[in-house]
Amino acid sequence: MRATNIVGALMSTVTYETDTFIHNVRNLDHQTLRDLVTNYTAILRRACLGMGFGPDQADELVQNTWTTFFDIAPRFEGRSKIKTFLFGIMYNKARELRRDHKKHGHEEWNEFESRFDETGHWVRPPTDPSVFAERAQSLVHLEECLDELPVQQKTAFTLKEVQEFTTQEVIEVMGVSANNLGVLSFRAKANLRECLENK
Repeated sequence: MRATNIVGALMSTVTYETDTFIHNVRNLDHQTLRDLVTNYTAILRRACLGMGFGPDQADELVQNTWTTFFDIAPRFEGRSKIKTFLFGIMYNKARELRRDHKKHGHEEWNEFESRFDETGHWVRPPTDPSVFAERAQSLVHLEECLDELPVQQKTAFTLKEVQEFTTQEVIEVMGVSANNLGVLSFRAKANLRECLENK
């Protein structure tokens, strides 16, 4: 994920909350669907890249996300924001792709569990990662460190800090508990802190 992509991902998106919008989605209104694709395709692709997928895989994931969305749109009830709904689909497709890669012998980057004791607490307390992020000479270092995070940590950090999702939205998208998200976020920031410190 390039520096311009991180900045671009911080831009606000169109909010769709009305009953008319929900009705249009359920009825596959052409203009409504076109607006959604226009407003969210690049955002979804940046998120896929931020999760560590290559450009071709990101394109495939976005295409699969839209295909699934169009299939289930008639059942959309508006219980979650459309952004959360789309990212939930994308996240599930990403998990499917990673499972498929594992079946074919691809290995995930392993977490350094030795940094934690058996209760999940730090062996040595981390320094605030924001201090090191601010001292990084450029966003290139941050991007390199993001690429080294375990998948779930990278996803949690990208959704919360880059895509600016609320905690509840991240929980819904990733299908994790609040406690699990807290651990993922804490470890992601700690690993980023250590990586940036080393650079």
